[in-house]
Amino acid sequence: MRNILLINNGLSGGGTERASISFAHYLVEQGFEVAVLALYQSIPFYKLDSRVKFIEPTFSRSGISTYRYIMRMMSF
Repeated sequence: MRNILLINNGLSGGGTERASISFAHYLVEQGFEVAVLALYQSIPFYKLDSRVKFIEPTFSRSGISTYRYIMRMMSF
């Protein structure tokens, strides 16, 4: 099976998120196994197809430096 990982900010209501979620749905329909990795926690605005795996950090960005956040994301 062909695997694709899409990385975006989350499922908030922005245009980039809408485009990546639409693309994920298209790829699933084409037979790809798709995962979406969110860089930040957000309140979901868009609904994902159940076949798309969604990965979101379990911690918040607030109160930590960009460097520390990146290190936590890499170990996530």
